[in-house]
Amino acid sequence: MKRHLFLQGEIGIGKSTLIRKAVLPYLNDAGGYFVQRIYLGENQKKYMGFAVKPLDNDKNYQLSISIDNLAEVKGLFLFCNTDGIWQQIPGAFAKAATDFLKNALLQRKKLIIMDELGGMELEDNLFSDMVFNVLDGTVPVLGVLKSFGNIEKLRKAAGGKFDVAIEKVLQVCNKIKNLREVDILTLTDKTNFAPEKRLKLFMERVFCCE
Repeated sequence: MKRHLFLQGEIGIGKSTLIRKAVLPYLNDAGGYFVQRIYLGENQKKYMGFAVKPLDNDKNYQLSISIDNLAEVKGLFLFCNTDGIWQQIPGAFAKAATDFLKNALLQRKKLIIMDELGGMELEDNLFSDMVFNVLDGTVPVLGVLKSFGNIEKLRKAAGGKFDVAIEKVLQVCNKIKNLREVDILTLTDKTNFAPEKRLKLFMERVFCCE
């Protein structure tokens, strides 16, 4: 079994939910980051933003939240403005996620979460260097890596504005995928309970000395 495990699959198939379920029993010994989906108001029909959050405690480890004002959100890196146009906050994800990964290493966590990788943040050299530094180390990583299909959807949505940047993202993702100690678990609507069993085995190996 390889040291690191990344999940791939279509948007909304449950990758982050599976990771959260697997990690919660070991949360005190895990560090890193996850992406939180932001809804405005109580009616969760349409999300309006995304924030990057540190993995610290079960109360804060919420994959989605409802708020009244986007200005209240710490770690916001992508949001839908009043004109209905999605906007990035330059450098917000990369800077915060880099700090969260550094903290996980400094705190000697036994598992590092990267949920997720594969967006424009990989254009940031400091962040991508940190990612590879962690993956070259001895601490196991569990995360989500955008599939090439989902990155292509990002390219089409951008309408050709970021083709050069997205090409770099594809190259970095491909490099991550081909690292010797990286294993990829692909989720589909036909995988049933196999991913949960695979994650359970992975967590048992990471924490076998507990």
